[in-house]
Amino acid sequence: MLGLIVRVMSDFVVSDCTSKKTKFEFFSFNLNRVATSISKIVKNLDNPSQLKEMLTELGQLHASHNVEPEYFEVCILAVLF
Repeated sequence: MLGLIVRVMSDFVVSDCTSKKTKFEFFSFNLNRVATSISKIVKNLDNPSQLKEMLTELGQLHASHNVEPEYFEVCILAVLF
């Protein structure tokens, strides 16, 4: 599993020459968004219809950006540890 984390992180650490931000900064920004999403999910655990709508939109967003399933594994590890 550590190898997976290193490989995924290395995808983000390399500078993106087409923008001012590095991929690592983009990854860090998204980690903050993950934390915010988790907070919203927890706050809506007692509201299944709102939760379904939020998670559906979130899934569609990730699908539109072609997010690889292995990235979710890394996020799960980050949340758990």
